[in-house]
Amino acid sequence: MTGDRLSGFVLVSATMLVVIISMSALYMVGRQYASAYIYAQGERALAAGDVATARQRTLEANTLMNDDRYLRRSAEIEYAELITTLNLPVDTPDLETRFRTALQNSVNSARRAVALDGTDANNMSILGAIYSAVVPLRIDGAYDLAKESLEKARDLDPQNPIRSLMLARLAFAQGNVDEARTLMNDAIRMKPDYRDSAFMLSQLEIAAGNIDAA
Repeated sequence: MTGDRLSGFVLVSATMLVVIISMSALYMVGRQYASAYIYAQGERALAAGDVATARQRTLEANTLMNDDRYLRRSAEIEYAELITTLNLPVDTPDLETRFRTALQNSVNSARRAVALDGTDANNMSILGAIYSAVVPLRIDGAYDLAKESLEKARDLDPQNPIRSLMLARLAFAQGNVDEARTLMNDAIRMKPDYRDSAFMLSQLEIAAGNIDAA
C-alpha cells in the first residue's frame, strides 16, 4: 500500500512538472510572438515617419523579449535624434536636454545590444557611430570608444566596405588625413564602384589642398 502511494505521488509530481514546463514554454512562445508583432508595428510606424510611435513600440517589444535587434533599433532611433540635435540652431529651446537625452539613450541601447551579442558587426557599428557623432564636440573618450567599436565591427565584417568608410570618417574628423585616405582606398578596393568612398576621398583631397588628386 505504501509502495502504491509512493508511486502515485511520483506520478503526480512528474505530471505536474511536465505541465509546468509546458506552460512555461507556452508563455515564452507567447511573449516572443507578441514582441515580434509589436516590433513590426514599430517598423511600420518608422517607415511612415512616426518616430514617436516607433520608439514606443520598439521599447515595448524589448520589454517583452530582451533582443539585441530591438535594442539596436532603439539605438538607431535615438542616434537619428542625436544627429538632429547636432544640426539644430544653438538657440533651439531645450536643445541641451534633447541632446543629452538622445546621447544617453542611444549609448545605453547600443551597449545593451552589444552585451547581448557582441559578435554582430551591426551592434558594434551603431555604438561606434554614436560615439563618432560627438567626436567633433571633443567629449573625453569619445574618439577612442568610437575607434574601438568601429574596428571591432570591421574585424567581424572585414569584407564590408562601409566598415572602412566609417573608420575613415572618424579619422578625418580627428584630423588624421593620411589614415583616412588609406581607409577610404581600402573601401574602394573592396568595392570599386562605391560612390560614398570615392566622393569622400575627393573631398578629403580638396581639404588637404590636393586639387589635382581630387
